[in-house]
Amino acid sequence: VSFEPCYADNPLVNAMCVGLAPRDGLRFANTARPGSAVYLVGSDTGRDGIAGASLLASFELGETSAEHRPSVQVGNPFLEKLLDARGPSGFETRAARVWRDEAETFAGEVRGGVSGNSLATAQPGGSPRGKIAGHIDEIGLIVTHVDESGLLAVAVIGGFNPEVLVGQRVHLLGRLGAVPGVVARRRIAPGELKDGKPVTIHDLHLDIGAADADEARELVRVGDVAVVVGEPVELAHGRVASRAMDNRIGAYVALEAARRIAAAGGAAGDVVAVASVQE
Repeated sequence: VSFEPCYADNPLVNAMCVGLAPRDGLRFANTARPGSAVYLVGSDTGRDGIAGASLLASFELGETSAEHRPSVQVGNPFLEKLLDARGPSGFETRAARVWRDEAETFAGEVRGGVSGNSLATAQPGGSPRGKIAGHIDEIGLIVTHVDESGLLAVAVIGGFNPEVLVGQRVHLLGRLGAVPGVVARRRIAPGELKDGKPVTIHDLHLDIGAADADEARELVRVGDVAVVVGEPVELAHGRVASRAMDNRIGAYVALEAARRIAAAGGAAGDVVAVASVQE
């Protein structure tokens, strides 16, 4: 197992990659040594919270036989369920449940911490013990006010550049289930356009189609959270983009590493995979 920097020439990204199995032929962007398998296990998404995340969502599949093709791709059921689970920081229960259910299929011990972290032990009792971790939360929005017209004021959970939110579709996690909505910007006077002022979160609101405040409050409450709609999609050259890729891919890889160690058996020590919360 080897560790090396990813995107060392990109000031927006501070990440480390771990090489697992040369036969997998998986390269992370074009930074890995030829023939090595490199996965992202941790990251900082950068100054705007978006550019780093989009970079970290890109990887390339090398030329390998079908039996050795790595499982990190859109068609992997566990990864798809993990990416689909809505869980912004502080509300990771759904994503943690998916991760733990998968861990139960092989790990010697699966448990949760008081703060919500999930741990899966490959070989309980082994020594020395190492940890591979990825955070399982994602960026999102939280409702702060419902106005008389039924529009929702929000604050950010994590690092968002508000300009990229305008026009985005969202899912609010209401008490009766997911509530669809869109992010809209308040009406702007012509003079304001000339000023070129950047968009702030206070310029935005969520529209769920409610006719008034009473109808909106039947569906959502102050404190409910929302995530941007962005299901996994496969791009050209084997690249994948998805909401929550940062850093669900890290939590996925942590569990995959523990799975391989447990399956191989006879390791000199133990590895604990961790899906951490509230990055």
